[in-house]
Formats: sequence, structure tokens, C-alpha cells
Amino acid sequence: MTSNPIAECCTVPLRHDGELAGTMMMIGETAILCLPDGFGLSNNAKLLADRFAALGYLALLPDLFEGDPFPDPRPADFNLQAWLNTGGPSGKGHLPDTVDPIIEAAIRWLKEEKKISKIGGTGYCFGGKYVVRYLRNSFIDVGFVAHPTNATSAELSAIDGPLSIAAAELDPVFTQEKRVESENILRENTKSLPWHISLYSGVAHGFAVRANRAVEKERWAMDQAHEQAVAWMKEYLK
Repeated sequence: MTSNPIAECCTVPLRHDGELAGTMMMIGETAILCLPDGFGLSNNAKLLADRFAALGYLALLPDLFEGDPFPDPRPADFNLQAWLNTGGPSGKGHLPDTVDPIIEAAIRWLKEEKKISKIGGTGYCFGGKYVVRYLRNSFIDVGFVAHPTNATSAELSAIDGPLSIAAAELDPVFTQEKRVESENILRENTKSLPWHISLYSGVAHGFAVRANRAVEKERWAMDQAHEQAVAWMKEYLK
């Protein structure tokens, strides 16, 4: 899909409580590569990965930011553009030239070390761009993204695997305009790939990983988006 660049709403934390399991089992030769939002290896992201692992998938959650995720709590002077352009231990920021090698190393590990033949990718906010970016050439075979940021039309046009999208009604990044543009690109894909978009009313950007679970409509939308991802993987990651 296409979406606007990463924005301040992506950096607002809301931490979830829950006991982390961390135990992974394999179903045949499939795995889920879980690409998180800007908070990286947060408790929320680990809980989501655990939910896939509990279904029997080998779930891998890589550190896309080399120990430099969004700060939580976020200071008032946090500079999002500086984080993108010059953050991280290398000072090279968190753009594709630094993130791509991390994802490619994760995919190689799954295929070469764990002998995985098919990989599903789930991406939230920041990670959504990279699921789309790698849903081609058998890097990732099946994709699910929620409220993606900074995805381009060229990346979306290049996919060659099934893609499901969870969108928020109140989203300044994956806006209605961007959603319609994405639908048109998917509709016109010459490969006739399966695709699916669900729009969740009354929730904002980040809901699928940072919902306020004390608010019923947010909790329901978050859980339903996860079920959307699970159903998509069960159907196409075979």
C-alpha cells in the first residue's frame, strides 16, 4: 500500500501488561517474521509475537533499530526526523539502507538455519513498509500490515504475494486517500493476487499494537486485527 511518512502519532507509547511466553513451536516449514512499530522490541511487540508462537508458528521478532527504538516515555524534545536520519549506534539512522540488512539477515537465518520454506510477514506502522518491501521474490510469501507508514506505490506495485491490510479510520498516515490509492494499485496488479483491506472505525493510527485495552472499541479492534492476520496466514501460508 501507499502511506504518508512516519509521523508523531507513531511515537506515542501505550504499554500492555501480560506474561511473556517466548516459547516457539514449528508448524511444518512455516514461520512468521514480526516487524514491529518504532518501539521495537517492546512488551507489546513481544506479546503479539507470542500470540503467533502460541498457534505453533516459529515467530521471529528482529531488532530493526539496533537498540535505538523510540524512547518510552517519549521526551518533549524528541526529534523524529533526527531519529530517522542519524539515529542508532552507527549514526546512519533508520532508513532502508540500515533496516534492509537486518531484515535480510533475519530471512536468511529462517531459511538457512531453521530450514523454513515459507515465511509470513506481519508489520505494524514502521514495520508495515518492510513487509510490503519484502513481499516479493520469495523473501516473504504472505503479508499482513496494520496502519503502515512510508510505504511507496513502487513497493506496493512490486509485491507478488497475498496481502491483507488493517486500517484505522482516524489515521493521518494511512489516510483515506492513501487507502483508496492502495486499493487501486492492488486491484490493477497484473498478477491477480489475493488482497484484503479491513477498516476499523473509531480507532487511530497504532491501534493494532498500541490500543488502550481499557477502551472497549480499541480492545476489540486490536484483537480483531490480530484475528485478521491469523486468518490470512492460515489461508495462504500453506
